[in-house]
Amino acid sequence: MDSREFKDKLLNEKIKKFKETVRKLAERLGVKQPIVRIHECPYQKTDEIAHCHVETGEICISERRLKQANMDEIIETATHETAHLKYADHSPTFHGTHQDLNIGTWRPPSGGIISFSEADLKDAGSSKKEKLAK
Repeated sequence: MDSREFKDKLLNEKIKKFKETVRKLAERLGVKQPIVRIHECPYQKTDEIAHCHVETGEICISERRLKQANMDEIIETATHETAHLKYADHSPTFHGTHQDLNIGTWRPPSGGIISFSEADLKDAGSSKKEKLAK
């Protein structure tokens, strides 16, 4: 695979990740699935990676900026723009929704190890038994 093929494949993976994240988040928020456009939108400010057209249900993301973004930035952008589908402003309610969406997309880093103490496992097992008993 040459450098150009690699860059194209990487961009396609980033696009796929952005669209997949937006789809899942819109479903979670209970809003209509937006149209995601990968292009240099004429309404885009020079410093932004993406923006939301609430009135048309579209999210535009800059292909040029997408190429530069890492996966964490892509997910952060997807959560921010999807939250705008529910709250168009940057009100405290918007920020709370954005934060909740971010928490919901968190995954431990690959290769990371999560450990639990024996007490944690016992507590988790007993609460599971309690739920099953109900």
